[in-house]
Amino acid sequence: MRLEEQNIEARIGERFFIVLSSNPSTGYRWEASYEDGALELLGEEYERSSDLIGAGGHQTFTFLPLRNGETVVHLRYRRPWLKEAHEEREVRVSVAGPIVASHDPDGPGNDDIPPAMELL
Repeated sequence: MRLEEQNIEARIGERFFIVLSSNPSTGYRWEASYEDGALELLGEEYERSSDLIGAGGHQTFTFLPLRNGETVVHLRYRRPWLKEAHEEREVRVSVAGPIVASHDPDGPGNDDIPPAMELL
């Protein structure tokens, strides 16, 4: 088993996503653990890549940073009835304060897409 590490930068109050390849038909699923008070897990969903039976897809975790600083999201791909993980990953999250908006009528709109960490 190999531990992979990734980094992501985020801002307080702006959600970010971690997207991982997954195939729950094999019994495996990703589990996320993180420091309480640093991040809030807003949701977790799975989307199949195709309609074929047994086909894999992507599992997405949506987080909201709550405070400045550094934190780590630990991800384990395992079967719930086994202790050992098939795969482990760490995402180091650097959180900065919220963006302070300035009113510029001629400037671009606020259509920024939240950062996504795709760990496929």
